[in-house]
Amino acid sequence: MNVVLKFGKEYFTNGIAPISYAWNCTQNQVLNLELPSTRETLPTGTTNAFIQKSRKLRNNLKNDDNFVFSSVFNSSSIYATAGKEGDAPVFVNLAIEYPSSYKNDQNMFSASVVVKVASRLAVQVNKDSTSS
Repeated sequence: MNVVLKFGKEYFTNGIAPISYAWNCTQNQVLNLELPSTRETLPTGTTNAFIQKSRKLRNNLKNDDNFVFSSVFNSSSIYATAGKEGDAPVFVNLAIEYPSSYKNDQNMFSASVVVKVASRLAVQVNKDSTSS
C-alpha cells in the first residue's frame, strides 16, 4: 500500500518537507501491516522489533504546538499480509511539518480504505461469441 500526495492535479510521490505517516489496521487477524524492512537493530542488539515513535508536532487545525503524533509505520509505503477472510479497515494519518510561515494551513490529513480479504480469487472469463 502506498500513500500518494496530490496538490490540485499534481501528484507527489516524495517531498522535501518532513512528513510523518501513521498506519493502523483494526483487524490484525485479517490483515497485518508491515514495514518494507521488518528488521531493525536496536541499541540493545536485539532485532525484528518495531519502535513506537512519538513526536510533538504542530497541529495547525487545532492551533496546538504540542500535538503528539505517534507512529510505528513511519513510511509512505507498507506491506500487508492477509491472515484470514474478512474486511480490514486500514487507516493512515499524515502530518506535514510546514515552516512557521504556513502555521495556519492544514497540515494533518487522514484517509481510510476497507481491504476485503478472500481465501480464493477467481475471475470468470466468458468466451467472446463474436470471435471465430
